[in-house]
Amino acid sequence: MAEIQVRKVNSRQTLKDFIHVVDGIYQGCRQYVPDFESDIKGLFDPKLNPGLAFSEIQPFVAYQDGKAVGRIVGIVNHKANKTWQTKNVRFSMIEFIDDQAVSRALIEAVETWGKGYGMEHIHGPLGVTDFDKEGMLVEDFDMNGSMTAIYNPPYYPQHMEALGFEKEVDWLQIRINIPEAVPAKYARVAQYNREAIGLRVEKFSKKEIMGELGHQAFQLFNQAYEHIFGFSELSSEQIDHFLKKYVPVVDTKMIPIILNDKKAKVVCGPSAGVTC
Repeated sequence: MAEIQVRKVNSRQTLKDFIHVVDGIYQGCRQYVPDFESDIKGLFDPKLNPGLAFSEIQPFVAYQDGKAVGRIVGIVNHKANKTWQTKNVRFSMIEFIDDQAVSRALIEAVETWGKGYGMEHIHGPLGVTDFDKEGMLVEDFDMNGSMTAIYNPPYYPQHMEALGFEKEVDWLQIRINIPEAVPAKYARVAQYNREAIGLRVEKFSKKEIMGELGHQAFQLFNQAYEHIFGFSELSSEQIDHFLKKYVPVVDTKMIPIILNDKKAKVVCGPSAGVTC
């Protein structure tokens, strides 16, 4: 069996191998949708990823007989570790051929790298923030996910179990069919919220959302998700980054914001999902 070599991504060629190693792994797979190369490169650029102001990051590529056969990213999120009182190194964007030697070599590379920063445990797949793709698919491999969901072959979780990993939390993705008419129960609740509490649904221009309203919505996201597994609070710089990245390309008709009439304060927004 050929020896597995894991190298840090530190050149144009290793970055190219990191990006395109998935081409062979997912060839012919209709469920898989590759990321934009610019998005992948942006993850490692402090100018494009403000989360690197409080995180260390290192991508790796595994080679066998000179061919790229796997990849992984090591992340030390100092803010999350301080919040959760942990010393965890995260692994992210892990991809590999069906060879246990490859998956083991990738995980060991991140473990060794993380120990250099004083880390004692490894967990993942997790990104710098929850806006990065996270998790690992463990069932329903024949179904299509959303644009933010990870897809991976069925052998991935089998490799993780063989390496001694245990599932710590379930992340579920549920498809909801929207009824043509609002059910009477929800209509009554909505009416009560409008009349007794003073909530109102408003839609704003992109310019308005890019300002204070957008920041309020993301601060609500920070509050709503602060107890969610592995959550890392978004900084003002990250909020600005996501507003500039997403607001210009979305339809503002699809961004309702709920305000408290009495305080003119955002109580539910698009970044906070359904947690209001």
